[in-house]
Amino acid sequence: MATRRRVFGNIRPAGKTSWQASYKVNGQRFVAPSTFPSKADASAWLANVQADINRGVWTDPTAGRETLARYVAGWLDRKQNTGHYRPRTLELVTGLLERIILPPWGPGAGRNQDAARPLVARSGPGEALAGTGSQIVPAP
Repeated sequence: MATRRRVFGNIRPAGKTSWQASYKVNGQRFVAPSTFPSKADASAWLANVQADINRGVWTDPTAGRETLARYVAGWLDRKQNTGHYRPRTLELVTGLLERIILPPWGPGAGRNQDAARPLVARSGPGEALAGTGSQIVPAP
């Protein structure tokens, strides 16, 4: 009896005791983040990915690789090129980004692990959040 061809994704041996799964979305190939000890495990992982795609909850695993500073620079360029902001507004927005939004993440400005950290509100002892001493900072 002939083996049945997979409808979604590919599984191939990756060494003597492990299996690698991959799949294509819109012509771009994505590989599982790790290998699997059995072909059945790789197949189950592909089934979960396919279910996520069908439900509309799948996210591109390479989507979070852009830093916040780089994204903001592109966003500002698009706003400037489309004439969305007048020059003074662009100057004000740029200043706010440089002084308030980007510094908490340091020179990397939002690499994957930093961008994924939630923001929390912190205030001094006895101050309300709306008080003058409160600020929004990345969670530790």
